[in-house]
Amino acid sequence: SLVGGDGAVRHGGAARAALGATLDTMVEDGLRVVRIWALGEAPADAPEWKREFAFRLGPTGWVEASFEHLDAVLEAARVRDLRVVVVLANRWADYGGFPEYARWVRGGSASAGSAARPPDLTGNELDAFFGCARCNEAYRAHVQRVVTRTNQRTGVAYRDDPTIFAWELVNEVSAFTQRGEQQLVEWVRSSSALIRSLDPNHLISAGHIGFRGSRGRQVWSRVCALPEVGYCDAHAYPSGDPRVTSPAVLRAWVSDQVHAWRTATASAPKPFVFGEVGFALHGDRAVRRPEQWMRAFPLAA
Repeated sequence: SLVGGDGAVRHGGAARAALGATLDTMVEDGLRVVRIWALGEAPADAPEWKREFAFRLGPTGWVEASFEHLDAVLEAARVRDLRVVVVLANRWADYGGFPEYARWVRGGSASAGSAARPPDLTGNELDAFFGCARCNEAYRAHVQRVVTRTNQRTGVAYRDDPTIFAWELVNEVSAFTQRGEQQLVEWVRSSSALIRSLDPNHLISAGHIGFRGSRGRQVWSRVCALPEVGYCDAHAYPSGDPRVTSPAVLRAWVSDQVHAWRTATASAPKPFVFGEVGFALHGDRAVRRPEQWMRAFPLAA
């Protein structure tokens, strides 16, 4: 089982202070693998509240306290016999992400003192990001710093730590144009190769958000089938898809995802993981009895 832990033990003082209690709850729920965001990018002149969420303030302003907390997360997970998927970047603007990398390259910055969430990259901007050498230099500097770190609490190099289940390249990546699709595939291949050169021991996943239409299915399948990728992944938020109107329809939706996975990996089998699953509990798309919807996943697989 996996849980989309994201910032639950990483971002902000209150979340960090609750690290032990949060992981204890996961253990009580029967979880064995958790997923965390080892990411956070902010302007160099970010206010204090944003600094609590950052691994990096500008291209060279590394925040050692955030890396030390990541050490603590891994140690706490090891004590509880949990394994950790470490997510290395965010496609979205939450906590900085690819949009902040792109702003560094452009020489601009989101308003550092504003509480407003900065804009995400558009589809075309995201496609351009994959081929942007300076953007990828910024991303890869973070990857190298995380993957080559030695845990200051345990003395174990991350590359040798069995607590780490996998490295995830980026949260919810996708592509929007034919050129972008090809660049995405090459980006996943080259980014995975970098990690493999630094760490020969752990799995690597792309962090692809998944697909809806036929073109999205094709590029997802290409990413899934890459030999550098250790397992296929996708996220499932059926409340956001107006076509998914019942657990029965969801079951068919998941079956389609599973069929795409089996087809993509027919010649080289590998696992498939839903890294995040969620349902709306309020509003027009709220579901009743979410446990019935959750059952669609094991039944379909």
